Amino acid sequence: MAIALLFTKALNKPTRQDLAPIRAKQTYRLDGVKDIFHRLEIRTVKGRRGQRECFSINDERHFIPRGIYFIKHIQEPWTHCFSKSQKKLYFFNKQKTISTYDCPKDSIASFKTSLMSRYLWPWEDIDVELEHGTRLERNRLLDFIHSTHCQLMGQ
Repeated sequence: MAIALLFTKALNKPTRQDLAPIRAKQTYRLDGVKDIFHRLEIRTVKGRRGQRECFSINDERHFIPRGIYFIKHIQEPWTHCFSKSQKKLYFFNKQKTISTYDCPKDSIASFKTSLMSRYLWPWEDIDVELEHGTRLERNRLLDFIHSTHCQLMGQ
């Protein structure tokens, strides 16, 4: 992510008004997804009727979100686990049954792996009608993440 930020900074030319600005999208850990919802604000948007829910980048800039991508950042056979005794995250290799607190280089998913295994939660006014007829709502997602996180932390 740091390399993507440097790349976009190098490409952006604030003095050239004829060029579209380029930005790297911010990433969040799943247990920090509530921070995304805290940055949503109702705003009047130019060219749209009424107000829309917008994601605030800063006080001056915002955009209308179309959804959230969930991206895999650890590749098989590695997984991320939580140690109840040490109270911190560690990496576990399911094939070799080894674990480490330091991020192994071969555990990092490639861009192609992340791109091919991503999942889009598309938003239509935040509530989403899924194929099998149930509704996925922000509160249900946050409750699920919170309860799963609490179980992992032993709380």
